[in-house]
Amino acid sequence: MVKKDGVGRIQVIATAPERAVAAVHEGVGRESSAGNRRSPSGAGKDIAATDSARSPALEQEQWKMFISRIPECEGLLRYSAECQLAVADPAVAEAAGQPGPVVPSEAVVRSLAREVVLSMTLPHPEVMVGPDPSVNEWDMAVVGYPLWLWTETPAALQSSTTQYGITISMSAVRERVVFAMGDGKSVTCSSMSPLPSGTKPGTPSPDCGYVYEGASLPEGSYTVTASSHWSVAWSALGYSGTVPVVVSASRELPVGELQAVIVG
Repeated sequence: MVKKDGVGRIQVIATAPERAVAAVHEGVGRESSAGNRRSPSGAGKDIAATDSARSPALEQEQWKMFISRIPECEGLLRYSAECQLAVADPAVAEAAGQPGPVVPSEAVVRSLAREVVLSMTLPHPEVMVGPDPSVNEWDMAVVGYPLWLWTETPAALQSSTTQYGITISMSAVRERVVFAMGDGKSVTCSSMSPLPSGTKPGTPSPDCGYVYEGASLPEGSYTVTASSHWSVAWSALGYSGTVPVVVSASRELPVGELQAVIVG
């Protein structure tokens, strides 16, 4: 069967793995044949028995093609709860050319879960520095002066989504933030504290701070990059796993030296 998905791409339903791959890449396919498929050798061995040797990517593509045959899952409807219910309905599966309710393999679930996790929107870590250069008359951070580092983003997030009839629950925890300070050095922080107002000048951060040993001025500024390292745990259909995700953001930070001038 040949049909178009929600974005106009041709999707073809095929049974044997090699036909599915050819259909996806060439846009040509044939209607699936009913009944069990036999190996070319005629030995009577079902090709389905070799499913364990298929790649996760191929199994995922075949699962998506099966889902595309169900009206409740067409296009963006694949995110809906109705799609999930339809996939589990024996009558729907039979109408889609399946002998009964189709349960995706572990490889399909893990592949789809990873795809969903990597598309999850995690907050970019805005680099915060205290005291900020904007609060002093020189508009710069100062060599030898303790800086506090932090990001104003949540440390944990939860989300869930349904795609292709599979509901995936996700729990993201930020494990650490790595600040690359632009001078060739970095700071790794598992916890961070914003600089409280009224803090005595020169007080170092209790958990995440830095002291520059050299100036960036007059040549320019240091590029400070914060990279948040997240661990995203997911669960779906009795399977679970963890996917690491890194999200980064940068800012420019001018750093200069103050020199004392003795008059008298």
